[in-house]
Amino acid sequence: YLPEYVKAIHPLVPDFVQLDYPTAQGDQAVDNQILERFRGQLDTALEKRDVAAIFIESGIITGWGGCRMAPAGFVETVRELTSKYGTLMVVDEVGTGFSRIGELFGINKYDAVADIATFAKGITNGAGGLGAVLSRAELVEKTIGGANYTSTFGWSPTACAAALETLKVHRRDKVWENSAAMGERMMQALRDKVSALGATVRGIGLEVCLDLTACSREPGALAAEIEAVCHKNGLHFIQDGDGTIQLMPACTISKTDLDAGVEILSEAVTTICRRS
Repeated sequence: YLPEYVKAIHPLVPDFVQLDYPTAQGDQAVDNQILERFRGQLDTALEKRDVAAIFIESGIITGWGGCRMAPAGFVETVRELTSKYGTLMVVDEVGTGFSRIGELFGINKYDAVADIATFAKGITNGAGGLGAVLSRAELVEKTIGGANYTSTFGWSPTACAAALETLKVHRRDKVWENSAAMGERMMQALRDKVSALGATVRGIGLEVCLDLTACSREPGALAAEIEAVCHKNGLHFIQDGDGTIQLMPACTISKTDLDAGVEILSEAVTTICRRS
């Protein structure tokens, strides 16, 4: 099976193995089964020891306005099996890095160490285009000085300086602590205000989504209508077209601004859902 958006660019790069993401359902017993099923699939994929690396995010995937979370133990399971079969674990920290999910880097939330990590976006706080790769020394030390490194976004002195200062500020102010606290505040406030309407809230830190798929009317149209009303009232976010609203405010957001945004969103959800 291939989704329509994948069919449009098919055939894909050969020799890549795609596994279904183990999306948590919020029920511990069910989530345990989902994780065990994923463990079996990953074990089968790696047991021939012919897979060089697996790419993951730190327990949560957001993008296109959506948000999916893996069951607890996902990252540790990947680390366990990749270590067993000699496969590299590459962690994409483009979205989860730089304090977004309640730690300086997302992988820090788990009992696991990546072999390679990738960074972008938050690395310069928007002051310049920059991407970076961090690797265990033994993976690259033999190529240092001999490899021909090239990069589109790797050499700008301004962007590199911005990245260093951004990292200093995150460490100095422990920005991840605000993300953790404000994320919990936002999720609890939204649950209090809209859960009775069938909406659900999930996330880690300030990577949060409001899921309308269990609401009574067509969730994609519902989310689009809520998005339009909120944009008119000064709150900007994106939704995935299937009923999920993605919320990723600034990691330094204040209680005042957070509460104001929650009020705009919850009022729109309440009004539109009840009218429907």
